[in-house]
Amino acid sequence: MVAVPVGAPASCAELEAELEPEVDQVICAVMPKAFRSVSQWYEDFGQTSDEQVRDLLRRAAIRTRALAYTGNIKAGDPGRFYNRPGAEERPQT
Repeated sequence: MVAVPVGAPASCAELEAELEPEVDQVICAVMPKAFRSVSQWYEDFGQTSDEQVRDLLRRAAIRTRALAYTGNIKAGDPGRFYNRPGAEERPQT
């Protein structure tokens, strides 16, 4: 399943057609006819700088390696939720 919080009706239909071989269902929670941009649905939709993105990716890599070192996850294992310690494995599709 893929959940999209908000999107244009045409975009949601295209996404569903594109992902059909890979997912059972695409859910677009809100599909306003006058959809212009994602930012119109948020109070604060500020830009993320390249430096912020690099920092977040660096911290995620460090955390993933640390969890792998402690045995909480296997490095590169896509079947686990990395951001919740002790989370159960994702169901296989």
